[in-house]
Amino acid sequence: VVRRVEAFPQAASTSEREQLQKFTRNAAYLGCVWDFDPRSGSGWSEHVTKYMRSVAELPSSSLQLPELPSFFSELNGIDRGKLIVTDSCLMWFSAMFCDLGYLARDLGVRRGPSQDVCWKEVAVPPFGFTLFGINLMPDRPLLHSRATDEYDRPEYLACQDKRLTREDVQSWCPMRGHYPAALWNISWGEPAPPGSVQRHDVLTCNKKLGNPDFTRVTDMPLHIADEGEDVDVMKPFRGYLLDIDATHAAREISLSTPLDEALRFNPEMAGLVADIAASALATAEQFPEQRGSLISLAGTDNDEDHDDDGWVWSEETALRQNAGTPCVLEHNKDLCNVFSPLVAEQCPRFVAYFWPQVSFWSEEVVRRVEALPEAASNMERKQLQHFVRNAAYLGCAWFFDPRIGSGWSEHVAEYMRSVAGLPSSSLQLPELPAFFANVRESEPGKMIVPDVCMMWFTSNFCDLGYLARGVGTRTGRSGDVCWDKIPLPPFGFTLFDRNLMPERPTVKSSDADGYDFPEYMACQDRRLTREEVTSWCPMGGHYPDGMWNTSWGEPAPLGSQLRTDVLKCNKKLGIPDFARTTDMLVHIADEGEDVDIMKPFRGYLLDIEKVRANKAVWQSSLNEAFHFGSAVSDLLYGVGTNAPAHTERGAGE
Repeated sequence: VVRRVEAFPQAASTSEREQLQKFTRNAAYLGCVWDFDPRSGSGWSEHVTKYMRSVAELPSSSLQLPELPSFFSELNGIDRGKLIVTDSCLMWFSAMFCDLGYLARDLGVRRGPSQDVCWKEVAVPPFGFTLFGINLMPDRPLLHSRATDEYDRPEYLACQDKRLTREDVQSWCPMRGHYPAALWNISWGEPAPPGSVQRHDVLTCNKKLGNPDFTRVTDMPLHIADEGEDVDVMKPFRGYLLDIDATHAAREISLSTPLDEALRFNPEMAGLVADIAASALATAEQFPEQRGSLISLAGTDNDEDHDDDGWVWSEETALRQNAGTPCVLEHNKDLCNVFSPLVAEQCPRFVAYFWPQVSFWSEEVVRRVEALPEAASNMERKQLQHFVRNAAYLGCAWFFDPRIGSGWSEHVAEYMRSVAGLPSSSLQLPELPAFFANVRESEPGKMIVPDVCMMWFTSNFCDLGYLARGVGTRTGRSGDVCWDKIPLPPFGFTLFDRNLMPERPTVKSSDADGYDFPEYMACQDRRLTREEVTSWCPMGGHYPDGMWNTSWGEPAPLGSQLRTDVLKCNKKLGIPDFARTTDMLVHIADEGEDVDIMKPFRGYLLDIEKVRANKAVWQSSLNEAFHFGSAVSDLLYGVGTNAPAHTERGAGE
């Protein structure tokens, strides 16, 4: 890119500049294809090297990339999926080509004699690229990131004069200081020194290329080599991978006015939700009527589970429970294999951090289940289940915490006290006090809860309730709450060292024991140990071990009283069949649908008909996208967060 920009005349026509920018977009696409790597050791190496050589031999005035060789057009299955890249990655490369090009020159990168591609002499690393210890290139060996220095590549000296050091990369990433420092709570790297040759060169290059205005995310979250739109390096063209009208409609949902509340509340969490929103929309209509290729379901709702007493639920049951997530479709299975263990690893810290809420609501559910007669009517059972859904909502509302130290504490404790004072036969939760109606206006995002969290709580209330009894929690005794006597943790809850509670101090997980809360002993007879939580999480062994590449925890011992109690409780409650995800991605206290503990009711946060309509559309066009490599990059690089290039975002967005 840089050598073409340098050869580009200052007085170039608009048409010539558009050709240069098209070359840059195609180059950005190829830079984003992880497996488009010339290094020796993969099945693509020879073909990539040949293509790179053909590009290197073109004159600097050439602004048309050659068509990819037939090897790439003949790929299929998962390998074909490796050619799908995210729009936000293209944006990043397009924005940074000038910086990266001059960095490469400073290191003395050598192409080799006669414009050869030197990198073919270097071997691919002996492990796949990992994030958080998860290998995102499963056809290469997994080597945990802590086991090797991922920055040190001495073999690169075969193709450059100087070493690319850890300091070089860390000081530069991710944007060479082109974004303001601390924007979105991120350090964007150190700018080139004022007056330096590199700064002058990069500025001149970016000006010719039309940066930063040229580099923007587009309406299309994914790109393929043969789309013939933004990218056109493979023929015949077949248009965008996704239905462009469906992406418009889906974005309308994900960036609708009600979701503006969540974005104002917490950009970190809102970004995470937005990243998975488009993937969730890819699911077809409520299971098992989805369109497309479904994971085979041999059984029915009454299929036999994996063990005699029904503790371990079958994979078919798990699929039914997760019908509102992408995992139910066969082509999404690799996505679940990558992200399920990543999410499961967070469970012990979640349970430990929010134990006061987890234990309180679990015990309130269990005592009502125990009081329900064996011969209860269908109406009584449905009332109990509705109580459970509301309790699951409150368990998932992170800030609904009675501990001392937040503006909510007193009001949450008062509400919990009123619930604990109700008889076990009471199956109606009280309406939330007026304080929370005011929160609805001032901090609305804190009242928004993910549907999948409610499914998890509903599935596990019995396990967690008896776990709480096992450690002798003293909440609810004589209508007391107890947890309102201890302080909040001195830090916010973090995921991957990102603080998702920004008004509380940030403490890296490596600097704090996220499992040990000795203050809990004021409200229970013995300590909840790290071993207990870790061995139980995330599902007490109710899913088959190894399903979706995940360990689902250890089941209660056969013949134990705990096992008997949990099984009896789950049977009364209708678990696992009752605990399912729904069509609605998020819930609020005053929706008056699944959750109805605040009035006046105002319906779901999102337009349910639009959500359902777009699920089918997205699913039908996403079949190819959810092969392994693309599924990972969809989520990591931000599907669903792309704004149209012509739209000015408001502060809430």
